[in-house]
Amino acid sequence: MLDVELRTASGQRNGGLTGDDAWLVARDLTKCNATTPVPESPVVDFNAVYPAFDPSHTTETQGYGPGFSEATARARSDSNGNVTLIGGTFCVTLSNHKGNDEQGTSAACYDAMQGGRWYDAIQNTAGGEWGDSGTVTQTCVDPKGCSGQRSPIVSLKVTDGPNPVAVLSSGNKTFWDFSLNQNSLNVGGKEAVGIDNIYTRQRTGADNIFVARTLPNVGAEFPLTFPAPNGWGTPSTFNYHIVYPGDLYFGSDQGVLFLSTTNSKAGKGCVHDVGGTCGIYGVALDGSGTTYSFFPTYASEAAKEYPDAQMANFSVYIDGAGTTWVFWGSDWMGNLGCADGVTQTNCSATGTHPRTDVFAGLLQ
Repeated sequence: MLDVELRTASGQRNGGLTGDDAWLVARDLTKCNATTPVPESPVVDFNAVYPAFDPSHTTETQGYGPGFSEATARARSDSNGNVTLIGGTFCVTLSNHKGNDEQGTSAACYDAMQGGRWYDAIQNTAGGEWGDSGTVTQTCVDPKGCSGQRSPIVSLKVTDGPNPVAVLSSGNKTFWDFSLNQNSLNVGGKEAVGIDNIYTRQRTGADNIFVARTLPNVGAEFPLTFPAPNGWGTPSTFNYHIVYPGDLYFGSDQGVLFLSTTNSKAGKGCVHDVGGTCGIYGVALDGSGTTYSFFPTYASEAAKEYPDAQMANFSVYIDGAGTTWVFWGSDWMGNLGCADGVTQTNCSATGTHPRTDVFAGLLQ
């Protein structure tokens, strides 16, 4: 099990006192029982990967991560549970904003075969034990343009495969192949990143079209066009479109991409039944052309709430057997009882304090 923890420069716990370094800590869960705690091994000091971030080791550090290439990550453990990394690339962001992981100023990465490498998002420089050092050239490949560079890194992921790419989220999505060249993309929404491709929604024209871009060169886009599901003829007329599942199929070019539509700003209701105008649309990426569609009863959007298939209310999960589940919530448009089941004044037909349920769809 891997985690990022704040420890002293020597890897010892310090109870959250000032002077933390961001460490990658590994634990061997097979070497514990009712009386023996899980052995822990501080394996990478990310502050040491980029010494200039805090050369005196006296600044409080935050670390967002780890992001790592799961397909190539390898480790071994001795009889005492001491873990050693033997493969993979592991990354975190470094921030000196205590309690805020979304203000990363640098990305520090450790490759088990090559050592450390870093990128400073404020200075726009990169270096380390491998690769070239110097100023990073950033290319904006989105036709709508990118926001200003040198902004804090909000989150970080690392793609799988033999040639991993660090995906840095700031004002843009920045794809860094650990060289002195980066490609930036203003995706304007959710995306799913695989081994070789990033999938986003189309930003212009028909918004119900998925777009694939090849990593790490995301300059060329390839629209993935599919027929509308079950008579769902005009999803692009509605204004909110999200590609899911984001992290769900991260590290794979298989799985299912999802599109969610609503007309929350159109001033008129949706048709939620099969063949309706608002729903959840998924398409398999395995070449089979299989499509999935769900047309649930949406939330009422009372009190400025988002419809149920938007934002965090719509999620997807793969269980241990490889089965894909789709989840969403709904308050039944405010027409199915009260939140406490008793007090009628607590709810209304417009959706104030109504009963809310969670639905699950199984992909087969």
